[in-house]
This record gives sequence, C-alpha cells and structure tokens, in this order.
Amino acid sequence: MHETEERGKLILNGKPMVLEAIARLLGLDLETTDQTLTRLLESGVASQNEEGVIYCRRMVREEGLRKIRSTAGKLGAPFGMLGGRPKKRQITANITAKEPLSQRQTKGQNNPPSSSSSSSSSSSDITTPIAPAPEGARVSGFDQFWQAYPRKVGKGAAEKIWRRIHGNGLLADVLAALEWQQTSDAWTKDGGQFIPHPATYLNQKRWQDEKLKTQEEIQKERIRKLEEESRRWQEAKAAKKAAEIVLAEAERKRIYDETTAQMEALNKKKTS
Repeated sequence: MHETEERGKLILNGKPMVLEAIARLLGLDLETTDQTLTRLLESGVASQNEEGVIYCRRMVREEGLRKIRSTAGKLGAPFGMLGGRPKKRQITANITAKEPLSQRQTKGQNNPPSSSSSSSSSSSDITTPIAPAPEGARVSGFDQFWQAYPRKVGKGAAEKIWRRIHGNGLLADVLAALEWQQTSDAWTKDGGQFIPHPATYLNQKRWQDEKLKTQEEIQKERIRKLEEESRRWQEAKAAKKAAEIVLAEAERKRIYDETTAQMEALNKKKTS
C-alpha cells in the first residue's frame, strides 16, 4: 500500500485492484491471496469502501494529516521569513491599545452572547458523525445467502459487504446464480477448493458470471453438431447422385438422337 497510486489504498489506474493483480503484486497464488485479504478484513486491519477499494485506515489517516501539515507549512512561510509568527500576547496588546477600556466594557455589556448564537456556533464547529449500522443487526436475506453458499468462511466480512451492496434487492439473482454455480466444474473439482470466499464472491459480483456449460451439455452440443454435419453430407451426396442420374439420362438421350439421325440419313441414301 506504500507504493500504490494513492497511499494506503489498493488502486490501479484509478480503479480498485482485482484479486489477480494483488496476487501478482504479492507473489502469491489466488487462493492464498483470497484467504489473506479475508482475514485482514475480518480482523479490521483493512477495510473496504463502497467502491470496493481495500484500504488501511491508519495509512489513509496519516496521509491526510501529512497533507494538512504540508498545506499549513506553506501558509506559514511568510511569517517564517519575517522572524516567526507573532505571539498571541503581542496581538492582544495591539488590539487593546487601539480600543479604549470604556468602549470594550460597554460593548461587552450591550451585546451579551445569546444562548442560540453560542449553541449555533458550537454546533456549526462540531460535525455530528453518521452512526453506522449496528454490527449485531441481522440483515434480512443474508441468512438465506449464507445458507445457500457452499463455503462457510468469513461470515463477518461477507455480511458487511452484503449491507454495503444492499444485497436484499439482489437476493433473487444471487440465489439463482448459486443454483448452477454449485454444480459447475470450477466449483466441484478438487473438493471445491476453488470456490471463492463469500466476501470475495459478493465484492466481485460473481453472481453476474455467465453460466458455464457442464461436460454433459458440451457432449450433447458436440453430438448435435456431428449429426448436423452428417445430415448436410447426406443431403449433398443425394443431390450429387441425383445430378449424376440427370446427366447420365441426358447423355443417353443425346446418343439415341444421334443414332436415330444417322439411321434416317442412311435410309434416305438407299431410297435415292
């Protein structure tokens, strides 16, 4: 995360890094990378935003502080050239010297701070954080997904992503995809070790994958194509045979006509 485009975030070309890119960056296989990311998300070491970017909260916070300090340092440069920032006591003394004491006392008595203004000013300075969804709240529909999903690992991380993507509205599509994905060759071979973790499945929107054909469907498709080619060959063969018959019949008719013409010519010579 130190060497990415935005410090603390796994971003490549302005987009979230996919699992394959992260695996290449770490020099690990996809299975190990997937398990590592899931553990980091579950333990809270890493987080994931709404765009699917995995990031480190501490590094992002430190980067923000660094930028703020850098900006503040640039703003304070003129004071440094003049011998440093003016002290607070000097500023107060200058203000006091310019305004008589009687005027300051009168101003303070005539314009007491109102409770509404003080409360509004204090409220304007304080930003109320938006409370996240309670961790213990059960999302309707997630239990159905969890029950249907064949690999029961990383439940906490999967449930967080389910909330983020509003999985309740996608439940029907997800369950429909799981029906054929659970029987696909990719998920059944080697004891199902290539089944993605639930959090990875939801984050990568794997329910939108195109349905893969089974070996039985591939074999049926191959047989159908062979039968289609055989039928076309038989039709071509029959058409060729019919053409040969027509040509042979035409040749016989030509020979017959020539022979008849020759006989008629001989008969005419004899009679003459």
